[in-house]
Amino acid sequence: MDRPQERWETQVRGTAAYTVLPNKKWGDVLVSTLFRWVPGVELSANHAFTKDQVQWEPSSAYRATLPCAPGTNNATLGQVGCFVGGTGANTGVSQTINMLNTGQLYGEGYTQFDLKLGKNVRFANKRVNIGVDIFNVFNNDAVRSFQTNFDVSDDPATAVVEQWGQATTLLSPRYARLSIQFDF
Repeated sequence: MDRPQERWETQVRGTAAYTVLPNKKWGDVLVSTLFRWVPGVELSANHAFTKDQVQWEPSSAYRATLPCAPGTNNATLGQVGCFVGGTGANTGVSQTINMLNTGQLYGEGYTQFDLKLGKNVRFANKRVNIGVDIFNVFNNDAVRSFQTNFDVSDDPATAVVEQWGQATTLLSPRYARLSIQFDF
């Protein structure tokens, strides 16, 4: 069995820091930023087939109701009627199959910028750093994961075809964190 190819994933990350106003008496103003570009996630269209949905050859249809042999929990579709995860008779057991080829479809990549501003104040051989971190400065709403279940049922009550490919996780929205650090 051929092993699915894994794609090479290129990510771009960068960071920069700068002291704006160096002043030994009153302190420094610090600015730093983090840049990150991440490619989109691979999409899949998973559908769970039950033994009743598989079109068996007439000469081998009897295998769908045979009990699974011990240790065949990871058997593949069609081996002595066993489905992945199946034990005992195969009533209601299913095999989930990705209907897309490996690497066929990807979501959109995203860019994220983070910013940190800080002020160092020195006194009596001690230092206090007062800062604010701002994450996702431009409030990018990129999709980080998608709905992967693909149901081709004709029953509108159970069909999720319209939901396939919809966003399930987004990049965290813009938020800020205040900090105070005391060095003595």
